[in-house]
Amino acid sequence: MWHGAFHCLIFYEQDGLPTALFQKRSARKKIAPGRLDVSVGGHYVSGEDAKIAGPREISEELGIEVRFEELVPVGRRVFVYESTPGVRDYEFQDVFLLHHPVKTNALVLQREELDGVFELGVDSGIIFFLVKRRASRVCFVQSMVLLPGLFRYQKLILFPFSIIITSNFFC
Repeated sequence: MWHGAFHCLIFYEQDGLPTALFQKRSARKKIAPGRLDVSVGGHYVSGEDAKIAGPREISEELGIEVRFEELVPVGRRVFVYESTPGVRDYEFQDVFLLHHPVKTNALVLQREELDGVFELGVDSGIIFFLVKRRASRVCFVQSMVLLPGLFRYQKLILFPFSIIITSNFFC
């Protein structure tokens, strides 16, 4: 069934470099369990739109309080995907950006929705997503931080259609 959804990518500066915040979805989720996703995403409940659901979802998932006026609209994405065999999702996704300083140790994560978050430098992210489109290639992204716990991972290895995060590897 078609439904509305809110998607938001939060970005900020860290050590003078543009950085984006992503979430690792809970392994208990029916759709895309354990996968990487935008900073915040969620379905609208009856009667909601982005103006109501956006600030609510950001507060629920990350514990960050924002006003709708702080969000920068990117557009609406019509999306059908099957991330789990036999489970299809039909969404009208209202997509936003949020430039907001993030103190990772102050985030309050909604454990039913996500297992963690990670920061990715925008430059590394561009390389990551460009290479992702080439199904026969493997992408290595250096120095990604997976949160909470502030574990530093030396490489993120992206194989076609799956993401594996490994530690203790060096170039």
